[in-house]
Amino acid sequence: LLLLFFICLFLCSCSDKRYSTQIFGYFDTVVSVDGYFENEKEFEKACAIIEDTLSDYHNALDIHSKNGEAAILNLRKSLTVSTMLLDAIHFGIKVNEVTFGNCNIAMGAVLEEWHKARENGVLPDFEVLEDKVKYTNIENIEISGNTVTLLDENMSLDFGAIAKGYVADLLKERLKGYNMIINLG
Repeated sequence: LLLLFFICLFLCSCSDKRYSTQIFGYFDTVVSVDGYFENEKEFEKACAIIEDTLSDYHNALDIHSKNGEAAILNLRKSLTVSTMLLDAIHFGIKVNEVTFGNCNIAMGAVLEEWHKARENGVLPDFEVLEDKVKYTNIENIEISGNTVTLLDENMSLDFGAIAKGYVADLLKERLKGYNMIINLG
């Protein structure tokens, strides 16, 4: 029976050809795509889904770009947002709940200090970090329809802890039926 299984597996896998590529420029990582497809056109179709999803969510969640929707929300403190960003915020709130507050998209003020420290090559001042923690209460995110308001003017969101995992889950759903592996770093 085991021999029959391996013969079937071998015969089924022989009809598809292995394709690979790398995609650059999203979420500060190299995305590797490997899979088995009947032809190059099917592989390119799957890669287009991947690249479109990465591009859309990178643009929505990027806090370091002037054009990033999350960056605009952090700046304005209230914004009618896209469904993409709204769903990511809801996901972030849920992750915060299930991790008992250990994964918090409202840590933007603290993480900004670490970002500056990396650029300057020095550790952030502990007292400054302690002060910034006051602005990380996730309950200060108010959602009304598609309008998101950060109730604390010193608060900012940062999706770095959840973005790749969130997008990986979306890609899993969008690419059902494909025989492939996507490495998002």
